[in-house]
Amino acid sequence: VPSHDSPRYSQAYWNADARTYYHRKKYKCTLSVLICSLAERKQSLDNLLTTLNNSIKRSTLNVEVLTNIDNREKSVGQKRNELVAQAQGKYCCFIDDDDQIDETYIEEVQKALNAFEDTDCLRLTGIYYKDGIEQKRFYHSMRFKDYAEDENGYYRPPNHLNVILTGFVKHIGFPKKNHGEDTDFAMKLSKSNLIQKEVFLSKPLYFYYFISNKSNNQ
Repeated sequence: VPSHDSPRYSQAYWNADARTYYHRKKYKCTLSVLICSLAERKQSLDNLLTTLNNSIKRSTLNVEVLTNIDNREKSVGQKRNELVAQAQGKYCCFIDDDDQIDETYIEEVQKALNAFEDTDCLRLTGIYYKDGIEQKRFYHSMRFKDYAEDENGYYRPPNHLNVILTGFVKHIGFPKKNHGEDTDFAMKLSKSNLIQKEVFLSKPLYFYYFISNKSNNQ
């Protein structure tokens, strides 16, 4: 057991106090959906927003949608930080502008948050596509402490795609770079042990599309 003046002891108490504060704090909405985009991806962004707005209309959850669009002047990490700073929801999540979500996405999130008001994170299940062909499922959960995969799926700790307490996301932040900022965030969040309670979402709600010949810049 760490001594009372040890860094580990202090961190454990900070985590508990932060969790209590973020759950009791008053918010303007329940969920902030954050989307980084590029001007050149207007069509894919419009497609995503259509699905998202339809999903919002199917629920009664108080949701705000924020976008950060530029012409590659800023790094993805910087854009993510700017969006999180603007977020007014108790929880936030990112959706990448070239991916898609299930039409029941917001409904399923609402059910989970209503069932457990003190959850820190929603476990995410999604499907990975490569060049339009379905590959396998991915699972983002606090049960996984590192990145792994097998023939059945990809296993990750919670990252920017999960619904997470916004205060936790602001505390961890993203490095100001274009590649790997999501992995850095996920690993730092995992090691922080901030997330103490997650709710299981078994239905695949997120569809990640990887294109082999897509530009490496954002």
